[in-house]
Amino acid sequence: MNCASQIAGPQRIQRELARQLRRLADIGVPEVADASLTADHFLLSTSGAVSERSHYGAAALSVSDRTALITAEVRAFLHGCLPHPASGVSAAAELRSAPPHR
Repeated sequence: MNCASQIAGPQRIQRELARQLRRLADIGVPEVADASLTADHFLLSTSGAVSERSHYGAAALSVSDRTALITAEVRAFLHGCLPHPASGVSAAAELRSAPPHR
């Protein structure tokens, strides 16, 4: 891939994901020290799972199989990054009640 397509595609996605992670980290959910690195980890885990399961594109995956893989990776990612509050309020509930930042 050339530099222009990287900026237009994967790099743009990584930057936007990092921006959103920073926004969420500002309100305490998720707990990340480096939003850019965390975005890299997230993108690699989700794309890696699909790539490996499809034998790097050699075998087609159904939409439901891709959805299941990505859903599992998102859950694993959130489990690792979301705080486990002692207050009894779930991190997911905190995230849902947080005001949107713009």
